[in-house]
Amino acid sequence: MICMDSKYIICGLIGSILFLIGDVLLGWVDYTPVGKKTFFYISSGHGKGYKRSKIAVTMILATLGIPFLYLGMVCCKEIITNNMWKDIISFFFALTSIAWFIIHIGVALNVHMYSWIAENISEKKAIEASRETNKIFSIMMIIAYIIVFASFALIIFVLANGWTTLPKHYVVFTPLVGTVLVGIVEKILPKSKVRKVAGTIQLNTGLIIWFGSLLFV
Repeated sequence: MICMDSKYIICGLIGSILFLIGDVLLGWVDYTPVGKKTFFYISSGHGKGYKRSKIAVTMILATLGIPFLYLGMVCCKEIITNNMWKDIISFFFALTSIAWFIIHIGVALNVHMYSWIAENISEKKAIEASRETNKIFSIMMIIAYIIVFASFALIIFVLANGWTTLPKHYVVFTPLVGTVLVGIVEKILPKSKVRKVAGTIQLNTGLIIWFGSLLFV
């Protein structure tokens, strides 16, 4: 049985954990929405009093995490037995690493802008600015999320068809399943900082479950 080299699995785990820490730094805030048509992630807790040093740390963690995540994601092709799908998975997972970075930097920049304007000008102007930047960022973010979820769906597809070295029941450990499970937990939690964080860490938790499961193959 040919499986991923454990060092690449560990790389994927390290990258996912670094991104998750950044998620927590951005997401541990008051859940209350700030208004319609603003950037989707912005909450009232990102306004006055939010420590923008957290954003700097988040961006540093994303920069450090992306090479680890890229190695882990691309090397997932080693579990694929079908040569055509091996190339497809390698391509989409490489794109996913790039999309991952875009999503995190996009969120961090929007949080920084909102926080700075709320602190130095007014909450009202911060909301107006967020609505304007949302017009620019929304398409980019949608494309990035489509790439991510397409990749997650593809790994389920090849697993379900038996085109991997893994048993079919490993479908339950795939990133999409982990993401959905955390999403369900988020929906049943009361509106709070915990709920905001749960929504923020969904994707990275899905990846941590995936890479963690591969260590035991």
